[in-house]
Amino acid sequence: MVAVKVQSLKDIIRAYLQNLGFSGQKLEAAVDDVAACAGDYSDGGSVVDFLDALPVSHMRRQGKFASMTDYQIAALFKLVFIEHDGVRRWGTSPWCQKGLPAEMLVLAERYAADMLPAYQASRMKAQPIESLRPVRWFTRLFRRRRHHEAA
Repeated sequence: MVAVKVQSLKDIIRAYLQNLGFSGQKLEAAVDDVAACAGDYSDGGSVVDFLDALPVSHMRRQGKFASMTDYQIAALFKLVFIEHDGVRRWGTSPWCQKGLPAEMLVLAERYAADMLPAYQASRMKAQPIESLRPVRWFTRLFRRRRHHEAA
C-alpha cells in the first residue's frame, strides 16, 4: 500500500486527478487549474466529495440521471472519463466550466442504466417440502472413504 502525506489541498487534488489518468506535466497543470477553479475550499468537508460534486451537479441538471444517487453518477462520470481518455479529450473542463461537454453527456447516457429493478412484492404459493432420502447413499460414501483411508 502506498502512503501519501497530505500537506495541502493541491495534494488531494493531485491524488484525485492521478486516479483519473492525469500524469506528468499535464497533471501539474491540471492540479493548478482545478485548484484555481475550486477557489478557497474551506468547507471543512471531504475534498473528494467536493471534486465529485462539480461534474455530478452538471449531470444532475440533465434530468436523465434522476433515478441515480450522487455516488452512482460520480462513478458513471469517472467511468466515462477513464474509458474515453478524458485527460486528452476534456482535460479539466468538467471541474472548471459551467457544464460538461455534450459529447461526454451522450457517452454517459449510453453507460447509464438502472442499477436495480424496482422493488415488487408478491405472494408465493406454499410449496411442498420434499424430504431427502439419499441418507444411505451418503452413509455408504463416507464409510468407503474411512475404509480407504484406513487401508
